[in-house]
Amino acid sequence: MSDVRVIGAAKIMGELATITGNLMGQRAEACLRACYVFERRAKWYASGNSGGPQVQTGTLRSSIQSRKTAADEAQVAPSAEYAAFVEYGTSRAGAFPYMAPAYESGKDEAGKVLAAHLAACVSFGKAGGSLTGPASPAEG
Repeated sequence: MSDVRVIGAAKIMGELATITGNLMGQRAEACLRACYVFERRAKWYASGNSGGPQVQTGTLRSSIQSRKTAADEAQVAPSAEYAAFVEYGTSRAGAFPYMAPAYESGKDEAGKVLAAHLAACVSFGKAGGSLTGPASPAEG
């Protein structure tokens, strides 16, 4: 029976610990950056584009915001009291969806943003680089 010795195992374990730490701390940030994709698109749809209602005040559009909700979660949602009535309609008014089309049209791009941010975290752990990219929906 022979023994196997890995040269540099301590360095490899150190690098893995650094990468894991970076990923753990960046999951919510990655999710938030993906949410910015949906936020931009939802605001576009809520502005009356693509057959939506005529915008009078911009309150619904302004109420659509992204935020971190937990250590590894983020969400984008409107806060206007009537947001659901616009999205789903009522017995007297038709639906003008803006969140659902934002999701459908943005899911591929958001997936790429999420993957790119997490890949940057891994690269940061390996090369000691820095994380860059849009920090808000206006920058992306």
